[in-house]
Amino acid sequence: MHTPWQSVRRKKDVYVPKASRPHQWQRDEEGAHAGKCRFPVKDCGHAEVDESEGTRISEDAVERLKAERF
Repeated sequence: MHTPWQSVRRKKDVYVPKASRPHQWQRDEEGAHAGKCRFPVKDCGHAEVDESEGTRISEDAVERLKAERF
């Protein structure tokens, strides 16, 4: 159901996160191809999983790694 105000209200701009702006990826992509990028990571170990994809699967594996550590 449309109300009279829906046609009068100004529409909000669709927000595009900075990470989704392709022009900002250009330097990262060039650096990756040239082998000049550093990606420091912290190794937590490894965990065997039953499925190859899914956020829940990854979160469960991380929780198991944390539990083993402490």
